[in-house]
This record gives sequence, C-alpha cells and structure tokens, in this order.
Amino acid sequence: MKETFMIRRLLCFAAMVLLAGYTAGCNRKPQGGKDTGKQVVLQLRPGPDNPRNSEGDFITLKDGRILFIFSRFTGGGGDFSTAHLAAVYSEDQGRSWSGEPVVILSNEGEMNIMSVSLLRLDNGSIALFYLRKNSTSDCIPFMRISTDEAKSWGDAV
Repeated sequence: MKETFMIRRLLCFAAMVLLAGYTAGCNRKPQGGKDTGKQVVLQLRPGPDNPRNSEGDFITLKDGRILFIFSRFTGGGGDFSTAHLAAVYSEDQGRSWSGEPVVILSNEGEMNIMSVSLLRLDNGSIALFYLRKNSTSDCIPFMRISTDEAKSWGDAV
C-alpha cells in the first residue's frame, strides 16, 4: 500500500513538472505582440558537451537560496542519451543564478537519469524524485532524501 501511494505521488509530481515546463513556454512575448513584462533570469544553454537540458524543479532552501535541479544531457540530445542531475542556485530570490551547473547526482542508469521533482517533507528533509532509465523498456522512479539542505543525498529507494 505504501509503495502504491509513493508511485501515485511520484507520477503526480512528474505530471506537475511537465505542466510547469509547458506553462513556462507560454510566458514568452507573443509574436508581433506586446511585451508581457516577464523577464528571463535563467537560461541554461546547451553546448558541444551538453546538447540538452530539461526536466527540472525548484525548491527554496532554509537559508533562503533557491535550488534548481535539472537533467543535464551529455551524450546526445535524445531521451535515451546519457544524462546526470545538475544544479544552479540563486541567492536573490531568483533574480540571478550561480554560474556553471554543479553535478548533484552522476548518471547511475545504463542510459540516463532524468525528470526531477523536489519536495520539502514535513520533517524538514528534502525528497528528490527522478527516473533511472536503463533501457527503452526499463525506466524506474527513484527517491533520495537529503537531511542537510541538499548538500548530500541518501541512498536511492
């Protein structure tokens, strides 16, 4: 029963991440239209060693910083390419962000790890949910817990 609840909760978070990604794209200035007043403050551009960034989530840490963890692809731009989880931080409520992303979790899947969701638990810990993709037919949700404000993560469950 507990596993079913966790799986349902994880699927709900994954759906929220997808929806958040869709609505973020809706905030752009309409073509030929008026400026919406919104400003891009974080742009993680792909590069030769990083052809794609995707599926991320934000959480506010107890010291007030905002943490953004996302999938950082390094082995190609497709869903089956190699990827790890990386992070950037903001110390000013999201107006600016740290420089080069830092690796939060190295790739532990045979293909990649991706689709991040973060959740502050009632006990103050942070839960990190993600998918470990080993093959086109083997993509399993996992969770890790941090008790030190995302400085380290417990074992995958």
